[in-house]
Amino acid sequence: MGVNPHDHARGGYPEDGFGGRQPVDPFAAPPPAPATTAGPVMPPPVPGAPMYRFTGGAGGWLVNSIAAFLITTVTLGLGTPWATVLLEGWKARNTYLFGHRLRFTGSGLGLFGQWVKWWFLILITFGIYAFWVVPRYTGWIVEHRAYDDPRLNG
Repeated sequence: MGVNPHDHARGGYPEDGFGGRQPVDPFAAPPPAPATTAGPVMPPPVPGAPMYRFTGGAGGWLVNSIAAFLITTVTLGLGTPWATVLLEGWKARNTYLFGHRLRFTGSGLGLFGQWVKWWFLILITFGIYAFWVVPRYTGWIVEHRAYDDPRLNG
């Protein structure tokens, strides 16, 4: 039994599904709202904490960058996904959102599968697919960031 949006124009009687009309109770409670499928709700901010804060320093960046460079160079580029995970992990560990620390949940092996697929598509499309790789790569990184406290990840 559905309510026709034009009920008021037809005297306030919704169709009953069988071609007839049923009287509308003007004092009846509205139907419940449909359940939402929205993602997790943002956790409450830590009192006094800034919206964003990055605590990484030059020493941590230098050590991680050298390690990522060595991983990539020694493996002739095949270790790039693991180098990416290393650097993104460092960025996430040093990033706070509303006072809550972030963490990076991606793995080198998980990115390696995507990496192989992206390179294959770049090769067979003579480089054209490279325009789609950057947004997909960025999306993969963003999708693998979470709050460090598991209670906050809904």
